Amino acid sequence: MQSTDFANRRERLFEKMDNGIAVIASNTFMTRSNDTEFPFRQNSNFRYLTGINEPDSVLVLSKKDSQTKTYIFIRPNNELEEMWMGKRLGLEKAKDLLGADEAFAIEDFEKIMEGLLPGHKNLYVHFHERLDITNKVQKN
Repeated sequence: MQSTDFANRRERLFEKMDNGIAVIASNTFMTRSNDTEFPFRQNSNFRYLTGINEPDSVLVLSKKDSQTKTYIFIRPNNELEEMWMGKRLGLEKAKDLLGADEAFAIEDFEKIMEGLLPGHKNLYVHFHERLDITNKVQKN
């Protein structure tokens, strides 16, 4: 699929949003036993809207009046971790691939969401999908 297909899907979601902010989280690695993980499977909604197969990422779609913004929170490149776990997309590549307005490190999600949430009438989030992300959003 081409990145325009994913952009069109996000645009259709924006059309259905009413002055709101949508938070769509990717899956994370699931531990099988001690130091062994299950094979990674991406969250279907996240994959459908981004095409990205990275764990520990969050897509945030913001719509105020008719102005839309796309934000991606993703793991930054880390040479040592990538040597063992494989290459990461990183912030700049993720931003370019999505055509996002901004890309941030996933570690900054809670802090940056504090500034993004005010002024939105509606919050669209799949509760219980990723409780760690849901809890961070609810704090704000």
